[in-house]
Amino acid sequence: VIKFAAGEEFKNQKTVDYIIEQLINLGAHKNAILIGVGGGVVTDITGYVAAVYMRGIKFGLVPTSILAMVDAAIGGKNGIDVGVYKNMVGTIRQPEFIFHDYSFLKTLPVKEWINGFAEVIKHALIADKSYWKNISKLQISSSSIEPLIYRSVEIKNKTQPLCWQLFHIFTCFNCCFRSSCCILHIGWFGNRCSRCYH
Repeated sequence: VIKFAAGEEFKNQKTVDYIIEQLINLGAHKNAILIGVGGGVVTDITGYVAAVYMRGIKFGLVPTSILAMVDAAIGGKNGIDVGVYKNMVGTIRQPEFIFHDYSFLKTLPVKEWINGFAEVIKHALIADKSYWKNISKLQISSSSIEPLIYRSVEIKNKTQPLCWQLFHIFTCFNCCFRSSCCILHIGWFGNRCSRCYH
């Protein structure tokens, strides 16, 4: 088991180097499989380390937050931050599996529920009117969240492949502004805006 501190501030090359050193010390070889258990930072770093360690080993993800379940672990985007630049270095590589254990959500802090549910709401508003109506009527709890997460993952899986195809046809600017599927990348604007303040 390799542990590292939680939080976006640890999503960097220093953490990657630490994990790789641990893998070497443990004797992890080309046939090893790296399994990331944690939130979005863990899923991002796991995918990235697996892509670069020994030029690529298999990996799986066990996301433990709502945001990781519906966003960070989905779509094959893995990466780390460089200074104030979010996800500046990374890879596009799919895991062997993604395992959702909803019991993890019972210990999730309220702040993380809000962060994750904002992504669920975004998916509903963008892609599914009836899904939005269902969400607005629900009393959200760890027992009622399962079908919502499932639907959000469906939406992201449906839109992501087309979005990446269009990304190669248009510039990123045109893709984000003209494509209905690329609207899921609203965070793109936030990332760019955040640079203006650093």
